Amino acid sequence: MLVALLLPSAGAAQVSDTVPVRLPGLRISVDRLVTDEAGAARILVPLDTLAPQIAPTLEDVLRATPLIRVRRNARGQAQPFLRGGDDRQVAVLVDGVPITLGYDHRADLSALPLSGARSLALTRGPAPLGFGPNVTLGAIEIDVAGGEGSVPAASGLRLAVTGSSPAGVRAEGRSGRRFGWGSRALDVRAGGSVVDRRGLAVAAGVEPSPWLEGPDGRRLGSDLRRAGAFASARLGDAGSSPGTGWIGITGLASEGERGVEPETHVETPRFWRYPEDSGWLLAGSAGTPAITTRLGPLAASVHAGLHGSELLIDEYASAEYDEAVEKYAETRRALVILPDSIRNYLSKFVSDEWLAAHGFTVPSPDEA
Repeated sequence: MLVALLLPSAGAAQVSDTVPVRLPGLRISVDRLVTDEAGAARILVPLDTLAPQIAPTLEDVLRATPLIRVRRNARGQAQPFLRGGDDRQVAVLVDGVPITLGYDHRADLSALPLSGARSLALTRGPAPLGFGPNVTLGAIEIDVAGGEGSVPAASGLRLAVTGSSPAGVRAEGRSGRRFGWGSRALDVRAGGSVVDRRGLAVAAGVEPSPWLEGPDGRRLGSDLRRAGAFASARLGDAGSSPGTGWIGITGLASEGERGVEPETHVETPRFWRYPEDSGWLLAGSAGTPAITTRLGPLAASVHAGLHGSELLIDEYASAEYDEAVEKYAETRRALVILPDSIRNYLSKFVSDEWLAAHGFTVPSPDEA
């Protein structure tokens, strides 16, 4: 009986120990990753902050860019590497013109000055067919006078003289002017760069090697002398009324000579030098603004270019570089014409949901 009195009856009301609280809406906003065709991701590289030094080359900028590696082969050429393949599967384009269609389908990143570049984008993943054959890993796109978006012409002169590593002189100059007609503007730019590097310092703690250090105490074969120039003209919108189409033309040229650092992990390395390493590019491009149609925004562009290079290679018998045993010469010429159309918009705007919402018949999986 006592136990029954102490236990609450089944019908007795229980006091709730839960206090309801109404929470305000929670909204999370993040920057959406820029995407390209087939879900490939694009990284927009800020040249004004990532260019590590005066008169940078494409190699210098990509070494400071995440998600891509740059390595030098036995011939001293800098090559890009993305996860899942080798350097032959990455395209390099200037104003939409691929420069990786020449000899061996590769481009030396250290031979391409970036003094005239407006922007740089790295595409990781399956690239469109317009980037050229064998491009299965991604592409590196350099914009000088092509593409959408108006960038005012800038002028300036930069000079650096260093006595440590790398010892030498680097100079870079650019000049430009804008001519405006209402909503249209013509941007004309030109400039050049000079690099005279006596050599790199030998890293501390490196295992000694007979061909590691030169007579001057610097890394053997690390000297470099290069001069580059660019000129470009771009007619497009002045910024107040975007989407009016554009047309641009670009000229690039570089010339230099350099050594090749011998490999220290082999017993009999080859001793090479480049007495001449020059290249040039003439690119023209034009594009329409994105036009809204029943299939979504469409745009068209065309890119055409001529590029070539002259490469002389001397192979020496010893680290003294006093007797050349072989001489090689490479000449590259390429003509590229690339039409473009919906490829930049298909995966982003055209979908089954969009077609159904706008009255188009979407076939079922069985019918497809």
